[in-house]
Amino acid sequence: MVLTFAISYFFLFLATLACVGTIWAGWRMLRSPEFVLMPALMYYYTMFGAWQILRLKSAGDSTDALRHLEASLVAVHVDSEYAASLAVYGLFLFLFWLGMLLGSRRIRPLQRDQLPDIRVSRLVLVALVAMAGSAWALWSELQSALQEGMSLYLLTRGEAVPLFPVHQLLNRIGLAALVLAWIGQLRGPGRAFGHPWRLLALTMASAAWMSYLGALGNRNEIVLAALGGLYLFALLGGRVRAGALVSIAALAFLALRSIETLRAQPLEAMLPTLIEAVSTGEFWDPTAVAGGSESLAAHVSLYGLMSSSAPWTYGSSLVYLVQSLIPFMPGDARVADSYQLYARAVGAPEGQGFNIHFAAGAWLNGGIVAVIGFALLLVVLFQALRRLTRSSVRRPRSALPFLAGYAFLCAMVPVSMRAGPEGLKALFFEGFALPFLVAWLGAMAVPWARARNPSPVLRRERMA
Repeated sequence: MVLTFAISYFFLFLATLACVGTIWAGWRMLRSPEFVLMPALMYYYTMFGAWQILRLKSAGDSTDALRHLEASLVAVHVDSEYAASLAVYGLFLFLFWLGMLLGSRRIRPLQRDQLPDIRVSRLVLVALVAMAGSAWALWSELQSALQEGMSLYLLTRGEAVPLFPVHQLLNRIGLAALVLAWIGQLRGPGRAFGHPWRLLALTMASAAWMSYLGALGNRNEIVLAALGGLYLFALLGGRVRAGALVSIAALAFLALRSIETLRAQPLEAMLPTLIEAVSTGEFWDPTAVAGGSESLAAHVSLYGLMSSSAPWTYGSSLVYLVQSLIPFMPGDARVADSYQLYARAVGAPEGQGFNIHFAAGAWLNGGIVAVIGFALLLVVLFQALRRLTRSSVRRPRSALPFLAGYAFLCAMVPVSMRAGPEGLKALFFEGFALPFLVAWLGAMAVPWARARNPSPVLRRERMA
């Protein structure tokens, strides 16, 4: 027992050291915020839970999140399989981080006179239409939750919702449009307070989206949008001052803690619950943001597969990826995805909404060889899209869609650690292609507007 604890801490220390080294090297080489936050968040979704588990197990203690996880999925013991899972996770992270850094060159931020026009009003309209469509997709579930006095989050996540993928897709479209609209407002003519009526509409649309997603308990979408916006703002030459960054962090903490506190509550109980919660010291505990099941669920998935001796599927995730690209193919005609196989292996109850780590899903396909292969495949996808984005900066007039796609891709990579290798499809289409299209729509000038008010880049080209 003592030996397995020592070995587990050793592998955890090596992974932590690799994370710190990657962040230091990434910032020194590239000075880009995504090379700081992306490794940190990948570490959080992969290894942070190990610190909790080792500390609790050594003291013979537990938490509500860990007890619920063990009752629903797998009882965790610090044994040889657990130490081996930490070693595999560490190898996976090291390979991706190394591939992320090798050959990477800094993407030159655009200067103010190189920025294309961003149609803020158009993007606000897209965001509002997307929110209306998202609510329509869940309309029957929302009505049932209100009538039965249930939590909107639990009802929409605990039952089969036919249009849930449509709802999720429209969330991504609406939030990408909202982020691009804010960047157009902050980086456009007149800076933040230019066009006051437009600023008011943008603020109200943002408040509506925050309220809507908060009522649904969907904080991951908010985190993705915030990170994508931060990365894109930096790529467009924006600088965030220390005071503004602290204010943003404080508001983000308040929003995330509020959503986590309220998402299990029915709509009418949210305000009293929030008032009661903010008066407690537990609500303001900064470590509470990093705790909970999110840092544990994906982390224990590889241990669950190893301890249950789940058989390898020899490439089923690749088959699933190919099948998912076939239009109108029935879901029951596809092979099972890695989470379904994991849930069967550990005997998870029906309807449980946990997740599987990317490396754990890769392990199912063929052990350590598959883990290395899928880590390299993830590197190839990331580097190919990054180099495409970097080359687009040479043509500033058409660079915005590529920069937006790359920014949201970087925001989504850590979250993809909570899905199996099948998440590579979402990483490309939802992480890169969807923001690309929204940004293209937001920067596309209608003929009469282009003739009346050409962009700064176009004016310079005409003068040349």
